[in-house]
Amino acid sequence: MSAASRGTVVRFDAASGQDPKGKHRTPPASRYQGWRDRTCACGEPRITVVQRLKTFFRTVFLIDLVKGLLLTLKYTPQPAFTFQYPAERRPVAARFRGLLRLQVEPETGAQTCIVCDQCAKVCPDDLISLGGHREPGQKIKILDYFDFNLSRCSFCGLCSEVCPTKPVKALIMSEDYELGTYSRDSQILRVDEMYDGVPIEQYTR
Repeated sequence: MSAASRGTVVRFDAASGQDPKGKHRTPPASRYQGWRDRTCACGEPRITVVQRLKTFFRTVFLIDLVKGLLLTLKYTPQPAFTFQYPAERRPVAARFRGLLRLQVEPETGAQTCIVCDQCAKVCPDDLISLGGHREPGQKIKILDYFDFNLSRCSFCGLCSEVCPTKPVKALIMSEDYELGTYSRDSQILRVDEMYDGVPIEQYTR
């Protein structure tokens, strides 16, 4: 039943385009001027003739396919390279995180680790165990053992970052990426095995 049949008079304010209850009836001409020209019946913007022509030509002449082929041909003339591995090692990035290694003083060969235990504390997987002793009259401890479980290492590099020794860091992430072994026991490196490895170039910012 409509409002008129029930005897109810609904007043409409032509200036604001709303009735007293706030229901929107007709859009004001000043606010929606030309709205039928810009949108279709569903309210979406109309596709112009230029856009239709662009879509037509892109479909007929396979423009997207040609762009992809040109990008492929751009990198095709590059010469192929082959490394005679393992006689020739492939170079790695300067910030590569390889196998954890201990360093010594390059001139004297003395140990640089001060047994501060910071690397073992910061390791999220608890893979490092070390200990040492202090000689009478010496301030710096001497490293006795350093055990590192390679099998569970995530190569996050936190142990190397927290190492406080300067100018030569005692603990570094080396360029060794050959980590395969035939047994799990070989994945646990002792202190003597931590000093071996490929010489690396220190990364500086």
